Amino acid sequence: MALVKTENIGRTYGKPGVGVVALAGVGIEVETGSFLALVGPSGSGKTTLLNLIGGLDRPDEGRIFVEGKEITKLSAKELADFRLNKVGFVFQEFNLIPVFSALENVEYVMLLKGVDKKVRRGRALSILEEMGLGDMAKRMPNELSGGQKQRVAVSRAIAAEPTLILADEPTANLDSKTGAALIDKMKELNEKKGMTFIFSTHDRMVVDKASRVINLKDGRVVE
Repeated sequence: MALVKTENIGRTYGKPGVGVVALAGVGIEVETGSFLALVGPSGSGKTTLLNLIGGLDRPDEGRIFVEGKEITKLSAKELADFRLNKVGFVFQEFNLIPVFSALENVEYVMLLKGVDKKVRRGRALSILEEMGLGDMAKRMPNELSGGQKQRVAVSRAIAAEPTLILADEPTANLDSKTGAALIDKMKELNEKKGMTFIFSTHDRMVVDKASRVINLKDGRVVE
């Protein structure tokens, strides 16, 4: 059974007939342990598809299954629980909480899940060490470089051990060396811990590391 399956997904922004079609009839399957890249020009629907799979938005038509469960039927509360327990998000703009230290940012999802303070702090510190940020744990986001912020964001995404990690242009704001180091670390997590990653990206380096690539154009999958 595929970890993620979409069936005939459609999403239009604006009024029917005159709005912008972001996705039209998109059907994909993603196996557990994939390191999948969604590629295509700006406006092709990559970010929209990630947002739909992650339960941040709903399609106008079609169905989405994660671990065999149809998330398109879930209530708002059930979707929130799904996002908390099943999905880790990595955003292009980092989206760290500015008043939290790096450690507190990594702890945050575990805090929401009710993980014991000692356990979550130990896990967060261990992950930051793995990411080469052990000595940055107490720093605030405004005291970190772009690459360090993105590594904190990845640490936060994986800390609660989600089923699926969705990364939207994770290297877009990083220099090539920093971006390469980040992708290598994510690939290591994929290979050693079996974490499933889906990226939207324009970055050739990410595409080269991917185990599979899906091309989108004008809201449709193209070979």
